[in-house]
Amino acid sequence: MTMSNGEIQVRVAGWMVKGQCLKIDGRLGPRTSAAVKRFQAGYGLARTGTVNAQTERKLRALGQPNAFPIHFYLNEFKTKSGEGFSGGKVASKTVRRNVRRLAWKLEAMRRKSGDKVTWVNSAFRSIAHNNRVGGSGDSKHLYGIAADVTIKGLSVSRMAALSYSSGFSGVIKYPTHVHVDSRAEYTYGSSGWYLP
Repeated sequence: MTMSNGEIQVRVAGWMVKGQCLKIDGRLGPRTSAAVKRFQAGYGLARTGTVNAQTERKLRALGQPNAFPIHFYLNEFKTKSGEGFSGGKVASKTVRRNVRRLAWKLEAMRRKSGDKVTWVNSAFRSIAHNNRVGGSGDSKHLYGIAADVTIKGLSVSRMAALSYSSGFSGVIKYPTHVHVDSRAEYTYGSSGWYLP
């Protein structure tokens, strides 16, 4: 069965250039084609810009049976207070969809790092957990569209640089990790860009 256009977009959304994100609309237009070319280059495939059989095999090989990328696990993205994907500002089904898209961007970022181990320190947060850790009331974590990550052996500046080309529209540097989010793609809170 051929992969749907929307699924292709989810899986290549992390192969953008700084200041661009990929709208998941099921239309394989110029921006998607450019992301596919960068994905192909990143994996040593012929840079056609179309999802040929070889490219689709690679996109499938990078996914688990639950359609999450192979280097990340759904449980890594759950709130740390035991509520799973519940208790945020959107329904748990929406959070699951959001964190899956987030994870595919992190998969691209990991690849660009030279396949270095990438840790998800925090992703979705319930309102209760967000309050406990002192998060802001409009935190993107409350929607499952943000993660705090560390990549083994990389400086914060290098992690931030990688995130700029991985489809993220919000990046915040901390002493030991970077916060990445997709604020420009959603109507949740601020929809502007923040790329320092």
